[in-house]
Formats: sequence, structure tokens, C-alpha cells
Amino acid sequence: MKLGVSYILILLSCSLIFSCKSGNMELIDKFPVINKGTTIKSSQSLMTRSPANLTKLQSGFLYVNPFSKNGVIKIIDINSNKDLISYGILGRGPGEFITPFPQQFSKIRNTITIMDSGKGDIREFSIRENEIHEIFRKKLELFGGDNCLNIFRISENRFVIRPYRKEEGFIEIRDTLGTLISQLQLCPIKDYCKYSRSTYLLHYVEKKEVLIIGMAEYGYLAAYSLKNDQFELIWEKELTNPFYYIEDNILKWRTELNQQGFWDIESTKDHIYTLYSGFLQPEGKERLNTAPSIVLKFNFGGEPVEKIILDEPIMKFSISEDRQDLWGISISPDFHLVQFEISKDENIN
Repeated sequence: MKLGVSYILILLSCSLIFSCKSGNMELIDKFPVINKGTTIKSSQSLMTRSPANLTKLQSGFLYVNPFSKNGVIKIIDINSNKDLISYGILGRGPGEFITPFPQQFSKIRNTITIMDSGKGDIREFSIRENEIHEIFRKKLELFGGDNCLNIFRISENRFVIRPYRKEEGFIEIRDTLGTLISQLQLCPIKDYCKYSRSTYLLHYVEKKEVLIIGMAEYGYLAAYSLKNDQFELIWEKELTNPFYYIEDNILKWRTELNQQGFWDIESTKDHIYTLYSGFLQPEGKERLNTAPSIVLKFNFGGEPVEKIILDEPIMKFSISEDRQDLWGISISPDFHLVQFEISKDENIN
């Protein structure tokens, strides 16, 4: 689940600092509509290692490959199987990348932010149809440390930051000078967080000023309003019952093949889409891979709308505003793009 997902947080208690709003955790186990996603188009292998993101543009697909020696930021054409733009190389020289970790693509600004902890900086790039330009660069130490797990712009003068602190699970809002504006301390599952560490996915919905937070190792999803530079809880949901237990002060999984959590989050004008691995491995059955094949759709009130069961597991995805165009990064037999057609599943509905 991309380079950044391998980073981890140790999570503590669930408390809001500065602005807060209590909410009741809701367990979700049913979706009113269940549909299927059938593969209708597949590209040749264009990605030698796991891409860290996927964004559909008018001209093609934008992705960042943190392991590529021949272009870190790429825009590819699915029809010709060729790179339209290739930008940046790995190295320690000026303008080069050491450990590039892409953050969220801004649909309003047409920019992507890349954090490079190896170089200790954050860079923002303008993405046009045929051009990629660096427009912003700052040292990470300006934002509270020389390493962090997430950092991306939410407005002209504000960034959301998830710093790496071994004993804290903070998300912060800072200005472009690094001044701390407000912060949120997370831990939705107290037992889990006392004994283990997990990874959060962050997705910011610019036009609504809402931050969506999902756990990568547990079916937890929450929405926070970021208006007025504060974190205000709107709703939080659980999609799974606990699949771990505590023994001798050690957290243990009930089965090593359990991967009940979120791998990616996207949004359209009216809905939130999540790539979710939320099923138990049947006893005695070997799983060929652990990538998820379920897309869950919610409205912005947190209500479940639709479950889409894909016929091919994917790592990352991108979806069009009308939901008719769903693309993903498949891992079998190697990394390549696939397109899905969403239709009613007559065997389920």
C-alpha cells in the first residue's frame, strides 16, 4: 500500500485538542446496494514497482513511482501505453529525489505535493497537460521536524501535517511559516492503540473543507470539518468487529490473513469512495494476494450507499465524477492499469 503506508504511528487516547465535537461510533455491516465491477480494459505493464498514487487527468493518468530511476512523476497514456510526461530522477543532486512520497493531488490548484524525507523537504508541483513545474519548496523541519507521515496544502496559507512522533498520534494544521494553528490526537480503538501501531489514510475534500480519515489495519472511517482552522468531528464509523486479541500485553491477530482496513480514499462532488479489504480469509484456502477488491461508497453524511465488488484486486484507484469510469492499479501479474465497468450484480441484488 505504497511507500507512505509503510510508515507507522503509535496511537494513544482519543481526545480532541482545541475545537472538538463528540460523536457516537456506528457499526456498519450492510450496504443498501451491492454491484460488481468487471474489467473491460487493461494496459500493458508500465510500472516496474508499486506506484504510490493514481489520479485521472484529461490527458492520461498521473502517478508517482518512488522507486523509478527513469522519471519519478509520470503522466501516462493508457491507449498508447507510453509516457506523456516523465519528470525527476532519483539522486542527491539539485532537484532530484531520494525518498519521494506523493501526497494528495489538488483538483482546484492542479498541483501535487511530494514529501522527501531523505532530502528533508516538501515540494509542490503544478501539473498541466504537457508540463510539470516545481512551484513551492520548504524544509520539513519548518513544520515541526525533519520527518513526517503526511503533509499537504489545504489552502493558500495552511497545511495539514501528520508528524512522526513515536509516542503521539497527532494531525496538525500549520501555516506556511510552520506555526502550529491546531491539532487533533487520534485513537478510535483504545485497546488496539495501547498495544499496537497503525497507519492512517488522509483525504482532504477541498470544496467542502472536510478531512476523511481511514485506518489501514482496521475498518474505521471518520470525517472532520476543518473550517475555522479547527478539527470538528462530523461522524465516525466502524465496519468490522475486533479481529485482534491481547495476550501477555502483546497484540495478536486472530488470523495472519486478516487485512480489514482501507487502502485508498477518493471523493467526488457528492460521495466518498474507499478501497477496502474487509473480508476474512476462509479456513484452509490460500490467498493469492492480499490486495483488496471492494470499493465502498458513502455520502458526506457518512451513510453507506453502495458496495462494489471488483473482479480483480487493486492497490490504488481513481473514479470519475459520474462513477462510470473506475480505474485501478492491479498487481497481477505485474503493476498495470485496469478499467472497470460497474453494473448490477443479479446474483446479489
